[in-house]
Amino acid sequence: MKDNKNNQLSKNIESKVDKKKNIPEEKGSIFLTILIITILSALGVLFYLKYHKNQLAHYKIINNNLVTEGSGLYADTYETGLNPEKPFTSKYYFRGKNVNNYLVLANKCFRIVNIAQNNALKIMYVGKTNNSICENMDTEQLVIKWDEKGKNIWSESSIKTYLEDWAKELGLDESPYIIQDATWYVGGLKFFEGESLTSDIKNERNSDLNDETIYNGMIGLINASDYLKANEKICFAGAFKDLGQCGENNYLNNERNFWTMNKTYNDNERVWAVERALISVEKEEVEKNLIQSKYSNNDNFEVHPVVYLKANLVLKGYGTATKPYFIAQ
Repeated sequence: MKDNKNNQLSKNIESKVDKKKNIPEEKGSIFLTILIITILSALGVLFYLKYHKNQLAHYKIINNNLVTEGSGLYADTYETGLNPEKPFTSKYYFRGKNVNNYLVLANKCFRIVNIAQNNALKIMYVGKTNNSICENMDTEQLVIKWDEKGKNIWSESSIKTYLEDWAKELGLDESPYIIQDATWYVGGLKFFEGESLTSDIKNERNSDLNDETIYNGMIGLINASDYLKANEKICFAGAFKDLGQCGENNYLNNERNFWTMNKTYNDNERVWAVERALISVEKEEVEKNLIQSKYSNNDNFEVHPVVYLKANLVLKGYGTATKPYFIAQ
């Protein structure tokens, strides 16, 4: 009987010892499980953040379109106006004839002109959507004078008033989370004294005359330099020397007349515009688009409104005419 009691006591002691041995093993197993869950969660968060980052407008456009030759998206250089200290100057810009830079906003088709230093997107209106795509769109012609009084001061111009009314009708002025106020460069390009694209850009942003060169607001037009840069073979010679070559492989060449935002240097009545005109090529008359200095009260030019989209927007789509970019809701 005494032996039985001793055996039972021995078994109880052994059982307690075994339980004590299992405690560290159980704790280790729980710790390992928590560690695995933590790592997987962290990886999931990192994956989501990377995916979300790549869907942000500027990342998506850069990843899909950046090239070093042919048509596509190009990184700016000093010659094309690179200036990291000015938030609304371009750091990437589209050039060429066939570029995937269509974007739909408020049932309207736009072309993405460039990505600014602050990652905002500069977009230009080109027509009404056709069932939410930009193929065979209605390219309505908004033909107006740059200024009814024949002046070329942007902040006082009738075209500025027209654009602001257009934005209100479209509801863009009520979209503070999409459209943002921007700095627009309205300085004058030289006529007869034009030197190069680089000097044209410098004159757009600064002037040695007592002229308005900067405007802050929600809506504007493209700069003359935007058109010169958009050609697949950049027009480094500048606006004054354009004889039609700047629109040969240029997605901004719509074979019609339209205004830019820039006045003519040392002039009170003229602004720069893209005009469809007959020019002499090898003793033949050929119709081409070329950038010209025109009187601001000319009533033969269209207006293509331009706005800036904020940098933190998420884009879907591919930028093509049939699958344009659009802002994810």
